[in-house]
Amino acid sequence: MLQRLYDAQTKQRSLRNQIAVASVELADAQDAVAAAKAGLRGARVARDRARHGFQDSVVTIYKSGAPYGLYHALESPSVLRDGAHGQLSAFGDASDRVDLLADELAAAVDGRDALLSTLTDLRRSLRQADDAVTGIQRKTAKNLSGAVPDSGTPAGVVDDGKPLRPVRGAITSGYGNRFDPYYQQWQLHAGVDIAAPTGTAVRAASTGRVTQAGWNGGYGNYICLAHGQVRGQPMTTCYAHLSRIHVAAGQTMTRGQRIGDVGSTGASTGPHLHFEVRFGGRPADPRLWL
Repeated sequence: MLQRLYDAQTKQRSLRNQIAVASVELADAQDAVAAAKAGLRGARVARDRARHGFQDSVVTIYKSGAPYGLYHALESPSVLRDGAHGQLSAFGDASDRVDLLADELAAAVDGRDALLSTLTDLRRSLRQADDAVTGIQRKTAKNLSGAVPDSGTPAGVVDDGKPLRPVRGAITSGYGNRFDPYYQQWQLHAGVDIAAPTGTAVRAASTGRVTQAGWNGGYGNYICLAHGQVRGQPMTTCYAHLSRIHVAAGQTMTRGQRIGDVGSTGASTGPHLHFEVRFGGRPADPRLWL
């Protein structure tokens, strides 16, 4: 069941990434269509201006020796060059540009429409993926609620059938793909962020052994607890961005025991607890178990 959940969430994240990329490409395509339309309007104005200029030149020649002046101008390149020839050439160039920009506009519209179609398909697929993930999450949560460690494993996953919320506060960022406010890029948010003031007690979600306690790059001050196995999968919980750590690797902590304090260390934009639940080293949505 967990493997199905991981696979479904992977597909979900991939679709969200594809939608984000396609949305940027669509915005560019819409800009290209707008630019092509503006260019075509300008070219048509220039063409009409050139046509009117040529017509005015022909009328002027006609009036100068009607009708002989016009016949003479048309039969004599030197006369036409001095008058209407330049206007005729400008009109021809402007007409060619109108045709070129009309083709560019048609191509830009085709590109935009193709992206719209792609986005529609991706969003439909994402809705289906969201439904699939929700369904598997419900089954997984039901399957794991009240779970106890397999025989012969370390201290139990849960003492009363459900992990404890490690800190009081609102969840400000959920599990899943998001635009990271610190790194300024789309990536997996492998846990949940719980807002709380600096110094707020962080407590062990479940009884377990400390496997990590110290600095860990973007996680800042970081603690991980191993809770044994559930349905054959080793379960761990991790706590990041702490201002203080009150435990050391190798210690066994009981459910609800204070292990650290909320902070904003590492890649953090403000005080909060980043909390993760992992099965077999893979992250899962903590809200399934809290």
